[in-house]
Amino acid sequence: MKRLSLAAQVALIVAAAILIAQAVNFAIALDNRRGQLVNDAAIPAAQRLVVIADSPAMIDRLEERRRPGRRRVRVGSENPVPDDAMRLPLAERIVADTFANNGVNVRQVVAGSVDGRRGHRTMILVAVQLEDGRWLSARGPGPRPMGPLIVLLAAQSLLIGLIVLIPTLLLLRKVGGSLQRLARRAEAFDGLHAREPMDESGPSDVRRLIAATNAMQERISAMMREKDVMLGAIGHDLRTPLTALRLEAETVEDGERRLALVAQIEELHARFEQILEFARLGSVAGPLEPVEVAPLLAALAEKHDGQVKLGAIEALVVRAQSGPLRRAIENLIDNALRHGGDAELWARGEGGNAIIAVRDHGPGIPPDRRELALQPFGRLDPSRSRQSGGHGLGLAIVAAIARAQGGRLELADPADGAGLEARIVLDRLS
Repeated sequence: MKRLSLAAQVALIVAAAILIAQAVNFAIALDNRRGQLVNDAAIPAAQRLVVIADSPAMIDRLEERRRPGRRRVRVGSENPVPDDAMRLPLAERIVADTFANNGVNVRQVVAGSVDGRRGHRTMILVAVQLEDGRWLSARGPGPRPMGPLIVLLAAQSLLIGLIVLIPTLLLLRKVGGSLQRLARRAEAFDGLHAREPMDESGPSDVRRLIAATNAMQERISAMMREKDVMLGAIGHDLRTPLTALRLEAETVEDGERRLALVAQIEELHARFEQILEFARLGSVAGPLEPVEVAPLLAALAEKHDGQVKLGAIEALVVRAQSGPLRRAIENLIDNALRHGGDAELWARGEGGNAIIAVRDHGPGIPPDRRELALQPFGRLDPSRSRQSGGHGLGLAIVAAIARAQGGRLELADPADGAGLEARIVLDRLS
């Protein structure tokens, strides 16, 4: 049930409720109808028997007649109802009440259903034991077949089910459509692109949900805009003093001290720029466009003057933004060169995905620490210096860029087990 939509779950519940209610109604109707049919068949037999039982002369004449097989009323010394006949307690009560109401005493009343002669339908056989021990019995047509009634009740149940289910499904379709549109709107919301508020339609609770979602998205968009303004102000306010510090450091006469101060300022500036870049990710959005992977990787490998090798690269086209994707791959190359000393690029398609990988032959990252490596400022080796260990944002930036492109970043072991393979997985167009 959890995997079904709201409309499907409600439709199943309503259908099950109708089915159970109609099944109960079906059983009650059949039982009542069966009782009425037995009543209609037993009363004529009981009336014939009570008239004969109240007249000893008629009983004697019946007993003296020949060819008893053709008579509907018989007199005998034994119970004529077979032991294997289906007993009819309702018919027995009707016959007993008829005799009691007419003041005729009998010892015992037995009624059963027996097969009709020559293929006729079932007959009802009613027998009463008189006070002198003789048995008086009457045979008559049994209850009519229940088949037509069952067909009628089944058709009635189907009609009621359709009458209830069709309006229910129409209403659920309307409500489910509004919820599906709301879900798609929430999935597509990134806080960056201006969107018209969703129309508030449907039942009152659904309209309230849509209105609350519209308001929430507007608040998120406003916070994103405020963040962009704040980042711009921080960048402007901090770049100026950093530039002034660097100029001041250049005036130091001690060459060794001057180089150390300049390196520290540049390190601070680089880290500051990387933090701003990570904070701005997702704030500058644009449409996703077709990007050819092979030319992009070839250009990046050429840029690094032989430090980066090209492996097997398929002719792939992905849906992404060229600039951010290029920056993400450059970050992976820089990370591979810093920690592994080399980098190899490859790309292949797997189903509807395209995988762009950067592989190195360094020490790699243990599987249990890869999640930490993708977190902001997740430094795997605290003992490393900033020069060797970076700022802890490289992989986090790549992961954020991949998510903004509708993809993901994966860290895996290469096929031969040496080094690390960082894979960007994106939607493949061709």
